[in-house]
Amino acid sequence: MRRQHQQQHRDLGRLLPDRGQRPAALIEGGALPLELELISDRLVGPTLGAEAIDASIEAGIIGLLLTGIFIMVVYRLVGAMATLALTSYALLAYAMLLALGSTLTLPGLAGFVLAIGMAIDANVLVFERAREEYAEYPSAGLRRAPAVGFNKAWSAIIDSNVTTLLAAALLFILGSGPIKGFGVTLSIGVIASMVSALIIARVLSEMSVSTKAVESRPAISGPGNIGKVREWLDRSDFDIMGKRRMWLGISGAALVLAVTGIVTQGLNLGVEFTGGRQLDYSVSKDVTVDDARAAIADAGFPEAVVRGADTADFTVRTSEISNDEEQQIEDALSAIGGDVEKIDDQTIGASLGRELRDKALIAFGIALLAQLLYLAIRFKWTFGVSAVVAMAHDVVLVVGLFASAGEADRRHLPGGRDDHHRSVRQRHGGRLRPHP
Repeated sequence: MRRQHQQQHRDLGRLLPDRGQRPAALIEGGALPLELELISDRLVGPTLGAEAIDASIEAGIIGLLLTGIFIMVVYRLVGAMATLALTSYALLAYAMLLALGSTLTLPGLAGFVLAIGMAIDANVLVFERAREEYAEYPSAGLRRAPAVGFNKAWSAIIDSNVTTLLAAALLFILGSGPIKGFGVTLSIGVIASMVSALIIARVLSEMSVSTKAVESRPAISGPGNIGKVREWLDRSDFDIMGKRRMWLGISGAALVLAVTGIVTQGLNLGVEFTGGRQLDYSVSKDVTVDDARAAIADAGFPEAVVRGADTADFTVRTSEISNDEEQQIEDALSAIGGDVEKIDDQTIGASLGRELRDKALIAFGIALLAQLLYLAIRFKWTFGVSAVVAMAHDVVLVVGLFASAGEADRRHLPGGRDDHHRSVRQRHGGRLRPHP
């Protein structure tokens, strides 16, 4: 029924020039026999938005700098050329975002930062292949090594990025709101990173090693030196497959522990999946999480989960409550904390929470099948099965870690085993510090 209502809203938007205002007035006035149900509502304060954008930009700049420094130290001259190409990635990605007219969300910014590492990953494959080529045929000269490296590595780069694009497409198709934004920006970042790594970095790298000064000093080029780590690995001669039973045993034990943690401890699902209301507050006085929790419980919300937050002083998570009840929570915090600022307010209906959870599981299953199909077509089906099983294994381990982390968080709640050793977070001058 909700989908039918949404479709009628879209139809009205196409037929009426004032789109949202007149259909809303008709529905509210009773001219259309529709019952509206609030399934999601979010209020983001300007402080949270500004801080999140600043933090994302800072993370992107730091990521570019650290990645550039690393690749220049390891791959020297061609690494410096790859770093120059990496700066073009940001411009390409931003231009593509503007051309598509996409809305930039906070998860979308995370997608851009993630793609920075993916852009350099392609250069690492190329430069390592170039090093092997030069070590095997040094008489052919430096100019040939990067060209062969790009020619022999580009198919692997394309394959890895295609599988990422498949996952991004599923996020866009099955996700909602900010998750769609993450899928869009991740796709843009992947495409921009391929242009940066396979075209711009190649042109700059081949030009840099073609000069006489570099040809006479191959050690500064990058491909002319196999690297100390590679030499150490060659000398060590690790026999991983010879000890495969040991590694499989360790992996199996970790998998059993992860599954046990998921079954016995469960997952600490966010409000997006469980439904309810999540509120972030900042106060002007120094208030511990214990005091805030007690005040909120005395106000009539003993079941509320109160924790410290990164972007605010407190995060309060409850079941679905009205605005009047939310005001009672704010008044309780004001009584002990002075001026109260609501940083974030998110309401998710139970029906939407179930829908998001179901879509997440469906997306995971389809992603496994899509990866398996692509790898089976590009390589052998046995390779595809092995890769997908390994990926599912990694996902289970990560989910198990989340379950363990969630249990650790629950120990910090009232009545938890480590309640008297709790560490709370407190804001002083805009910074958070531990408070005993």
